[in-house]
Amino acid sequence: MVSYPTDVLPWLYPAWQQLTQMMQLNRLPAGLLLTAAEGVGATEFTRAFARLLLCTAPREINPCGSCAGCLLLANQNHPDIFTLAPEEDSKVIKIAQIRALNEFVANTAQQSGRKVVVIDPADAMNVNAANALLKNLEEPIGQTYFLLVSVNPSRLLATIKSRCTRVPLPTPLWAEGLAWLNQQGVADAEAKLAIAQGAPLRVARWQQEGYFEQCAALAGHLEQYLTARQSLSQIAKPVTQLGLALVLDQCMAWVHSALAQPFRPQTLAVASLGLLDKKDLLRLYESLQQKKRLLLAGVNLNAQLVVEELLVELGSLFKLA
Repeated sequence: MVSYPTDVLPWLYPAWQQLTQMMQLNRLPAGLLLTAAEGVGATEFTRAFARLLLCTAPREINPCGSCAGCLLLANQNHPDIFTLAPEEDSKVIKIAQIRALNEFVANTAQQSGRKVVVIDPADAMNVNAANALLKNLEEPIGQTYFLLVSVNPSRLLATIKSRCTRVPLPTPLWAEGLAWLNQQGVADAEAKLAIAQGAPLRVARWQQEGYFEQCAALAGHLEQYLTARQSLSQIAKPVTQLGLALVLDQCMAWVHSALAQPFRPQTLAVASLGLLDKKDLLRLYESLQQKKRLLLAGVNLNAQLVVEELLVELGSLFKLA
């Protein structure tokens, strides 16, 4: 029976087989673009594959865990891996970081002969950084492998995408994700998986961050509003205090749930969305998406004003006075 690294999740086994087979046939491309929805295990998968690439004594399709390369990686001081991510207090990967990467690529590998570059998330590169990376992707030096991870590949330059082999990492089937969460001992796993739109690792992270308690608070506020027990002015401030990103993400998830089949309402407020006309729901979803795009673009939004606009939209749909 084939065994897999513990941090490669079951729904990603086919992708792992695909890449390891390419390795065994010496057909692994120098540039890989691993795309996935948030919360399905792309980061963990990529780290595991980097370990396999740098392992000097792999066991079939697994890193051995005990060679010099594996031990150096475990101690986070392997000289032949370079990881790029936004610097602290920044949302973007900047050109200065790519220049440091260029120096790494130009140097000779010190261990197995391979070097690995992990860029996660790759869509965080600004235009200058992405352009500066192109030459390395076009003309990789020696056995240098670039592993780019993206949950928003549409934000990547076309020139970056064209120089990489894309490896889509699937979102698990509902039953797969639920089974994994149950194995982890997550309480109310089905409801939480629905809130996280089928992404199991998002459930695990949100549980640690207290996100579900905040979602419950948001649902409670909206229920009070939609049943006319509290006014817009009464709930706008406490809803805003939950954080604009959470409010937009959660409302989008609820509307998406109301549009999906089977519909799994978690609260009265969410169930009421299922009573709305589909066209109205689609317009609401598009409005939420537009607000989220502005937020992601770094536009300095007035959070309470955005929340109030959203509440007005909901009030209009539910014909609240």
